[in-house]
Amino acid sequence: MTDYFDNAAEFPDQIYSTSNLIDVLYESTTTISIQSEYIDSIWRDGGLVKKDGYKIDDVVSFVTSTGEFTDINFLVVMSKP
Repeated sequence: MTDYFDNAAEFPDQIYSTSNLIDVLYESTTTISIQSEYIDSIWRDGGLVKKDGYKIDDVVSFVTSTGEFTDINFLVVMSKP
C-alpha cells in the first residue's frame, strides 16, 4: 500500500503535534476509507489518493460529543476499478 498520509508532527503549527491528522479506517487495492476532524487534511490527502486513480464515492460529516467537547468529523470513501 502507498503511504499517502501525514501526521501532525510534520506540521509544526498544529495544536496537537503528536496526533494523526487522518485515520485510515479501511484500505485495500481498490478501496480506501479515511476520517479526520480536519477538512483541509481530508482534501489534501484525498487529492494525493486521487492521483493514484481513486475517485471519491462518498463524503459524510458527523458530530461526536464527549462531555463538554463536540467535534465535527469527516469521512471519505474512495475507490478505483
